[in-house]
Amino acid sequence: MRRLAKRFPGLKRAARTLLQRTRARAYRVRRRLRPSSKIAGSARARLGVYVAYFDAAEIYRLHLAAFRQTCSGAFNYYVMKNCTTAQEAHRFDAIVSEFGFPRVFTPWPALVPFSHDESLQRMVDRTSDEIIVVCDVDTFPIAPGWDDFVVRELATKDAVGALVHIPERTGLRTILHPCFLAFRRSFLEAHKLDVLRRGDGDPCYRITEWLLENGRFHEGCVTPLLPTAHEMELFPGFTHAPVFGSRNLRHGLGTTYGDLVLHLWFWRIIARRRPVRRADGSVLVGVEQMEHVLESLRSKLGGTESAPSAPSPGRPPAPRSA
Repeated sequence: MRRLAKRFPGLKRAARTLLQRTRARAYRVRRRLRPSSKIAGSARARLGVYVAYFDAAEIYRLHLAAFRQTCSGAFNYYVMKNCTTAQEAHRFDAIVSEFGFPRVFTPWPALVPFSHDESLQRMVDRTSDEIIVVCDVDTFPIAPGWDDFVVRELATKDAVGALVHIPERTGLRTILHPCFLAFRRSFLEAHKLDVLRRGDGDPCYRITEWLLENGRFHEGCVTPLLPTAHEMELFPGFTHAPVFGSRNLRHGLGTTYGDLVLHLWFWRIIARRRPVRRADGSVLVGVEQMEHVLESLRSKLGGTESAPSAPSPGRPPAPRSA
């Protein structure tokens, strides 16, 4: 098989794609037959956090520590164990054992990861939490009591999430991004929505699409978390038509949204210590710059207790220029 893979470079990718499609079809059948006893989650928890792990041991301990230190109430934490090697799986298991609270879901075969959106959809389907918080593995809550804020906002809003503008997209360019996005399960069910990808969009794309189609993509129905700081700014000087009263929705490497959460961005590239490149092949973020940002994040997130206080009740985080 290895000789064939070397001789035909696209063979491995094609086999992986075929396997993922086969699993997806099988899963749709099993989903209709799923027994209720397989549903996970605690009725006492106020919300569930859903994370797709992808060989991220280097930052996963920081991620879990941030959740443990900043949540003010009971929460469920679900993670899809997407590991590509046995060594990575052992590292993941050790970190999970250290913290104790993650509830682990495992793909099959174990060392062939599910896609990001499929990972999230499977966990959502097999749990029962009413408030769903989709979060990337390279996102860290930094405001103590962020969960209080989310619960309060969702009492009257459809969604609370990081508002991101990606000008290269062919579809929607300004979206509620799945790096951090909260909504109610009843919202998904009432409008027959899911958290799967659409086109070149991200997981949860359909939520933004539905809000736009139904005239609800505004502050009366959505609490946007706008960029408030960057560890390293990307795409400087970019402006566009106002959304939620802001002209500054560019993201950087290590972006803080609404003073509530910090998203690293580009983690899968950074983890391999490869430069992040623009569409034309030029370097956007070099390896030395990555190391500088990582060191800054480790310093900041190592002392999460000193993070800014949570937003005041009933008010969204105040946007500032980034």
